[in-house]
Amino acid sequence: MLEKAGKLNNFNLAADYLLFHALALISVSILCKLFPENCFHRAGLAFVVGSFLFQGSVLVKSFVSIQPFGFITPIGGFILIAGWILLLVSAVRP
Repeated sequence: MLEKAGKLNNFNLAADYLLFHALALISVSILCKLFPENCFHRAGLAFVVGSFLFQGSVLVKSFVSIQPFGFITPIGGFILIAGWILLLVSAVRP
């Protein structure tokens, strides 16, 4: 179905990003348990929200041709980047 519509690449992109950020969330949860004084939970929250917005909108666009989801994807990507920055800042902070 997706291959006929030419949207298999979008679906694969969303699946890859979901896999990478699932691994990041597992890592963040381990870091939160090991170092509760740091603010790793903020990075985890950004990963969850960014994943819902970015990968969710890409998946929806793979199955349904709705144009209003076009502006949600960059917002989700920005939140994911913010999550990586928060993870980095929390890791180097004493």
